[in-house]
Amino acid sequence: MPPLLLPIAAIVVAPVLLYVGAGWLVTGAVLAGRAARIRSMVIGLTLVAFATSAPELVVGIVSALRRVPTVAVGNVIGANVANIGLIIGISALVAPMALARSTWRKEIPMALAVQVVLFVLCLGGVLARWEGAILILLLVAFIVIMVVTRKDADLPDATKEVDAPPPATARRFVPLIASGVAMLAGGGYLLVHGATRVAEAAGLSNLAVGASLVAFLTTVPELATSVIAARRGEGDIAVGNAVGSILFNSALVLGTTALIRPLPIADATALVKVPIMIGMLVAMMAVARTGFRVYRHEGALLLAGYIAFTIYVVLTGTGG
Repeated sequence: MPPLLLPIAAIVVAPVLLYVGAGWLVTGAVLAGRAARIRSMVIGLTLVAFATSAPELVVGIVSALRRVPTVAVGNVIGANVANIGLIIGISALVAPMALARSTWRKEIPMALAVQVVLFVLCLGGVLARWEGAILILLLVAFIVIMVVTRKDADLPDATKEVDAPPPATARRFVPLIASGVAMLAGGGYLLVHGATRVAEAAGLSNLAVGASLVAFLTTVPELATSVIAARRGEGDIAVGNAVGSILFNSALVLGTTALIRPLPIADATALVKVPIMIGMLVAMMAVARTGFRVYRHEGALLLAGYIAFTIYVVLTGTGG
C-alpha cells in the first residue's frame, strides 16, 4: 500500500465529516435554544456564525492537542484569505452581490479591528494564553454589540407565542448535538493527521499546508453556501457569512487554541502573512464601498488575490 494512501483518504473524508457534523451540531443547538426560549436573533448571531467556524475550531483544538499548533495558525490565516478571495470572489463571479450598508459600516470594520489586534499580538512571536483570552473577549464584545444594536425586526423573536415553533424535546436535540460533536472531532483529527503527513512527504511546513490545503478544505462548505446565496440574489448573506467567519476564525479559533497551548508565530507569519490577510480585508472594504455592491470584475480581482496568496504560501512553505 502506498505510504500516503491513508493520509490522502483521511483528507478526502475529513471535510465531509466536518460539514455534516457542523450541520448536526447547529441544528441540535438551535432546537435546544428554542426549547429554552432563547430569542431567534441571538441564535442567529451566535450559532449560525459559529457554524461557519466550527471546522476551523476543531482543527485548531486537535492541532494544539497533537502539538502541531502551526497548522491552526496557518488554517486561520488561509481560511480568512479564502473567505475574501475565494468565497466572495467566486460568489461575485456567479452573480454581482448587493450588501447592506450596515455590513460595510459595522461588521467589516469590526472584523478588521480584530485582525489589527491579532497582528499586534503576533509581533511578540508567541500567542500566549492571556492573548488568546483577549481575542475571545473581543468576540464576546462583538456578539453583545450585535445583539444590542440589531433591530428586533431583523429576525423573528422566538419568545413570541404566535411565531414560536413547537418546543423541542431533549430526545430531539441531544442526539444531534452529540453526533455533531463526534463527527467534528473525528473529521478534525483525520484532517490534521492527513495534512501533517502530506506536509512531511512534500517537504512543506505545517503552517504552509494549514494555510493552503487545510484552509481550502475547511472553507468548501462556506463556499457552497455563499455561491447558492449569490445565485438567489442574497448577496448580503454571502458577504455576511464570509465576514462573520473571519471574525470567529481569528477570535474564537486562535483564542481557544492559544488557551490550550501557546501558539508560536514565525516572523514570516507576523510580518507578511497576517498583513496580507489584513490587506485582503481592506480590499474587500474598498470593493464593497462602490455602490455597496461586489461586481464580477471586482470578484475576479479578489479571486486573483487568493490564488496569488496560495502560490506564495506554497513556494515559501519549506520554513515556518
